[in-house]
Amino acid sequence: MAERYPNIYQRARKEAGLTQEQAAERLSVSVETVKAWEQGQRVPKPEDAERMMRCYAAPWLGLAYTRATCGRLGAVPEVSPRELPAAVLALINKSTDLADDYRRLMRIAEDGIIDEAEAPDFDRIAASIQGVIQAAYEVLYAEAPESAKRERPTADTVGRSLSSSCHEDDCKTIIPQLPRIARGNRYGG
Repeated sequence: MAERYPNIYQRARKEAGLTQEQAAERLSVSVETVKAWEQGQRVPKPEDAERMMRCYAAPWLGLAYTRATCGRLGAVPEVSPRELPAAVLALINKSTDLADDYRRLMRIAEDGIIDEAEAPDFDRIAASIQGVIQAAYEVLYAEAPESAKRERPTADTVGRSLSSSCHEDDCKTIIPQLPRIARGNRYGG
């Protein structure tokens, strides 16, 4: 979906199955405002982005908004959409690689100074930490595998009415869960 709708606000709205008119009504803004956000003519205020996250049931939009508005600061990593299994494996691999560097990081930090000899190792470890942060975000915003999407029942949303604006009580974020695998415990259950 990201390739078809490069604008994050349009993508979130389309994934929610809303028209611009429906979105404007639920967000308590004009249709022109929604269009301006989606055409990149205006940047939503943080409170507008927060309302979109709730109304569109798109928790990933908060990270995308922060990256789009503050990306030049370099504090928010680039997060690529991945399916959950791939995202989890990447996080485990990057975390394991970082674990191998803990002892070296402790040696570098013990005197409170990063000298010239330690700087290359510290820079490499810092990049590894950034990789773990990126991988963690990719797990948090992972997409369900296509096979799980096909198996999941879908609700009929046609004809459903919603209030004219999104408030705490009428916009609930629904986070789909992958089916759990039943495992027996060690006592035979």
